[in-house]
This record gives sequence, C-alpha cells and structure tokens, in this order.
Amino acid sequence: MKRIMITAHSGCEGTPDNSMESILKGHELLHESGYLTEEEFAGIYADNEEIIRLLVSITKKQKMQQYLFRNSSFRISNYRKGFL
Repeated sequence: MKRIMITAHSGCEGTPDNSMESILKGHELLHESGYLTEEEFAGIYADNEEIIRLLVSITKKQKMQQYLFRNSSFRISNYRKGFL
C-alpha cells in the first residue's frame, strides 16, 4: 500500500500559506497526476470536508462563548444550566 503524506504549503497553484485550500489543491493535483484513484480521492476529499465543518463549528462556538462571557449581563449560572 502506498502512503502519501500531504502537507500545507505555499505556492500550490496560488493558494494561501498553510491553508486547507493548499491541502485540497494538493489532493487534486495528486488525483490529476494519477497518484490517487477516483475512490481514494473521493474518500480523502469527503474526510477533509468533514474536518473543515468540525473546525468551523468549534471556532464559532468558542467565539460565541467568549462573547457571552465578556457580556456583563451574562451569568456563569446560565452556562451551567446548559444555555451553551
């Protein structure tokens, strides 16, 4: 079984440094060049989309919690009651 390691880097078809876009573009290039089969590419791409959704969800929740805790009208008891 071949193992391919893909890392985020700059300069991959103009994607931003250390971004998920650069990783996704790297996957696309590996697929286009024949290193990844259609099945492998589809699986990896789906996994990456799920990871992105999870990271976005976590980030949004953390930002909301920070906002609520900074708001003087918010009480810690609300957090314990399960409002977050």
